[in-house]
Amino acid sequence: TDDSNLTLNADLLAGIYSGAISRWNDAAILALNPLLAGVLPSQPINVMVRTDANSDTRLFTRTLSKMVDRTQIPSYDPQWNDVDFVAWPVPDSRTLPSDYNHTTDTLVQNLYSIGYSHYSLILLARKLNIAAGTAIARIVNSAGNAVTPDVSNVFAAINNTVVQRYDPHLADVSSNRAEEEETDNNLLSLYGDLSAAAGISSYPFSTFMYYNLRRDTHDSTCFIFAKELEWIAWTLSWRSG
Repeated sequence: TDDSNLTLNADLLAGIYSGAISRWNDAAILALNPLLAGVLPSQPINVMVRTDANSDTRLFTRTLSKMVDRTQIPSYDPQWNDVDFVAWPVPDSRTLPSDYNHTTDTLVQNLYSIGYSHYSLILLARKLNIAAGTAIARIVNSAGNAVTPDVSNVFAAINNTVVQRYDPHLADVSSNRAEEEETDNNLLSLYGDLSAAAGISSYPFSTFMYYNLRRDTHDSTCFIFAKELEWIAWTLSWRSG
């Protein structure tokens, strides 16, 4: 289907990945997508899983654990909470490659499949014309609205999350962050959990990364700083260059 047509929520995703929902025209999926009755096929859902420990699975499980209604989806194990690997109990599941750059390719090669990946890599695959036949589902967020993973909705998640500055030298033992490695007397880290963020347009599967840049490498012309920014841009778009 088109990106804007299919809508999924935490219960459906948890049901699919725990094996409770196995076909695309399952009644639970059609209940959330009544306009797709007769469109969604009576085909098994080919669940694509990661068999390596990775940050995508950690974000996926962290978000689902916050949002899933276990009275509706008892098959979703409470132990699958904020973990980077799950042996999903799905019969005949297929393996997604640990190489992010071939995730979309694998989805294309497996009809009626579902998987999760970096949004930027999906967009890049489309730019390179290797994503034919794939679609991005809308996801129901904490406010009950179906949203897409676009920039504005990720920013909404950021704006509805308290992102804190952490000083390891003033660590509160109760924060469970005292084990952070202390490498610099002035080390400050940003941390915050954007998953399942509040807000009417927040995308639930949101996270962030950041770069630490040395301030004392900036000369009067900002040449080194400019080169650092070029490098950051390259790390985010190297495959298209």
